[in-house]
Amino acid sequence: MDTFTCFKTAGKIIQGGVSNFDVGQMTECLKHFPIVTNQVGYHLFDNRPEEEVADFCLENDMGVMAYGPMAHGLLTGTTTVDTKFEDDDWHRSLQAFGQPIFEGEHFLRNLERVDRLRSSASDKGYTVAQLALAWVIANLVVSVALAGTRRASEIEQNVEAVDWDMPEDERELIRSIVTE
Repeated sequence: MDTFTCFKTAGKIIQGGVSNFDVGQMTECLKHFPIVTNQVGYHLFDNRPEEEVADFCLENDMGVMAYGPMAHGLLTGTTTVDTKFEDDDWHRSLQAFGQPIFEGEHFLRNLERVDRLRSSASDKGYTVAQLALAWVIANLVVSVALAGTRRASEIEQNVEAVDWDMPEDERELIRSIVTE
C-alpha cells in the first residue's frame, strides 16, 4: 500500500484498482488507499463474486471489472464435446480459476446448459455469447466486462450485447437454466 500512496502523491496514478481481492483484502487496502475497482472472474458458471465481493463493492462505491464473462470460451457456443485443447493451451488443465468447467461430467453438463442458453438467446435474436456478456453487464455492480475477441465480427456482437437491457427477472431465468 505504501507504493500506491507514493505513486498517488507523485501524481503517477489517479486511482487504484485491485485484482481478485476478497473482502478482507479490500478492507485492509481501504485503510491506506481508495480503490475504485476489483477485477474478478465472473460468468454464468462462476458467480462466486456475488457471495460477498459484489455487496462489499456496492457498499464501498467500487466497481467490478469482470474478466472471463463468456466462461473463458465455453459460453461462446463454439466449444463442443469434440473440442481438443492444444498442449500449450491453459484450458487443457480443464479448470478455470479453480472451477472444473472443462472437466469430465462438469464439461458435458455445461455444454447441455450452453445449448439451453443458445435457445433462450436465439428466441430474442441474440447469440449465446451475447447472452453471457449481457448477463454479466446487467449486474449493477459490474462497471466493465473484459471480453476477448478473435475476429472483428465478435467485436460487433459484443457491442450489440451491451445494448441488451436485461431486467433482473430475465437474469434470474437465465441463472435457473444454469443451476438446473
